[in-house]
Amino acid sequence: MYTDQRKSFWKQKKVMIPILSIIVVAAAFFFLKDSLLSKEKEALKAAQSFTKQMEKKDFTKLADEVTSASLKANDFSKKQLAEKYDNIFNGIGAYDLNISKLNVEKQDKGNGYQFSYDVTMKTSFGKLHKLSYKGVLSEQDDKWKVDWKPNLIFPQMEKGDTIKVKSDPAVRGNIVDRKGRTLAETTGGSALGIIPGKLGTGEEKERNIKKISKAFDIDEELIDNQLKQAWVTDDTFVPLKSMLEQKPIPKDVKGVTYQSKEMRYYPYNEAAAHLTGYVGKANADDIKRNPALKADQIIGKTGLEFTFDQNLRGQDGGSILIVHDETGIEET
Repeated sequence: MYTDQRKSFWKQKKVMIPILSIIVVAAAFFFLKDSLLSKEKEALKAAQSFTKQMEKKDFTKLADEVTSASLKANDFSKKQLAEKYDNIFNGIGAYDLNISKLNVEKQDKGNGYQFSYDVTMKTSFGKLHKLSYKGVLSEQDDKWKVDWKPNLIFPQMEKGDTIKVKSDPAVRGNIVDRKGRTLAETTGGSALGIIPGKLGTGEEKERNIKKISKAFDIDEELIDNQLKQAWVTDDTFVPLKSMLEQKPIPKDVKGVTYQSKEMRYYPYNEAAAHLTGYVGKANADDIKRNPALKADQIIGKTGLEFTFDQNLRGQDGGSILIVHDETGIEET
C-alpha cells in the first residue's frame, strides 16, 4: 500500500514539470511580443512625426526627428538641414503637401524599422506627380529617429545634389474664327533697339539719332525719351520698335541692332481690329483690378483679346531638375 502511494506521488511530479515549462515559455513569448509591438508603435510615432513636420513645412522640427549620425554622414547640422529644405521647397513654391500611405515595418536584417510614404504637392509650376519615399528608423537615446538621406527631400536625390528650377513661360494662344482662319497669333519677330555706348557722344550721337529716326521711321523724341530712362547704361539694349521682319541696317547708321522677340500678329490688320482688339503690357490699373497680374505682363486690352484674356494667357509652367554633383547630369 505504501509503495503504491509513492508511485502515485512521482507520477504527479512528472506531470507538473512540463506544465511549468510551458507557462514560462508562453510568458516569455507574450512579453517579447508586447515588447516588439511597443517598439513598432514608437517607430510608427517617429515616422508620423517626421512626415507631419514635412507636411506642415516646419523644417526646424523636422530636423529634430533625424539621427545625429545621419546628419554627420551628410555633412549637415540641424540648422543647415532645415535651411536646405526651406530653400528647396520655397524655391519651387511648394504648398498643399499631403502625406499618404505611411507604412512602418521591421527590417529583415538589423534592429531598425523601414518606412515608406507617398507625397503630393502643388508648386508655382503646377501640381507634381505623386512622389514615393523610403527611409530607415534607428534608435538613438532610447528614441526612434530617422536615418536621414537626401532622397527624403526628393526620391532621386543623392549626397551633393542640387535643385535647379527652369521656368517655361506660357505662349499666348491663337484666336481663330469658326472656319479655322487665324485672326491673331503669337509668332517670332524682332525688336529693333539701340546700344547707347555705340552712338558716340555730342554731335556724333545727335547725327546718329537723326539717321535712325529717318531710316526706321521713329520719332527722335521717342528715341531720346527711351535713352533717358534710369535703367539705361552704355551696354544696355534699349528697345525702340517691334518688327515681324528685320529691315536692313544702313552702313552709316551706328548703334542699332536686333533681338529676337515674340510678337502678336494680326493677319487682317485694321479690317478686323475692332473684333480682335489688341494686347499690351499690364499697368497699375490692370494690376489693381487683377492682383494676380505682374508688371509689364502682356494681357488683352480690348476686343476678343480682352474678353478671353485668361484663357489666351494660359499658365506658366516649368521644370524641377536634380543636378547630380559628380556628373552634372540634370534629372527631372
